[in-house]
Amino acid sequence: MNKQKFEAKCQDLYAYEDEMLAKMTEFVKPLNDELNNHDYKVECHLMWFYNDETEADKQYSLERRNIIYKKPYLCRMHVTLCHVSSSFLDESNDDEHGLMYIEGLTAYGMTLLRGWAFSRWACGRMTKSLNKIIKDKKRFGFDYIVKKYKLD
Repeated sequence: MNKQKFEAKCQDLYAYEDEMLAKMTEFVKPLNDELNNHDYKVECHLMWFYNDETEADKQYSLERRNIIYKKPYLCRMHVTLCHVSSSFLDESNDDEHGLMYIEGLTAYGMTLLRGWAFSRWACGRMTKSLNKIIKDKKRFGFDYIVKKYKLD
């Protein structure tokens, strides 16, 4: 794969990540609006994993870096349901209350049959789980989902 083709595929992957974050944010908006009235929230974030040369360089990042040719890259979607005082970005928060869904979104890495390849997923399991929470809220009410999903 030449450099131009690689860069084009990288840009497509970045655009897909941004599109999926916007779709997930829009998908949880009705749930989030109601939860906000009860001091709870839904946060959607992307997190990237870069596996560099040394063990110390294996890290997650909240900021996207450019994909490097023949270096592993992974982007995951994180959706958190929690109290408004909690934050996904607060590393010092030891609060065990709340719920986090994590699912792979995009990747660039070595595959068994295709060699180095780009991959993307649609977060189907996450959407299905969130749909279940929305249905539970509609059927049984807000207090039920707070107890069931340990948001208190």
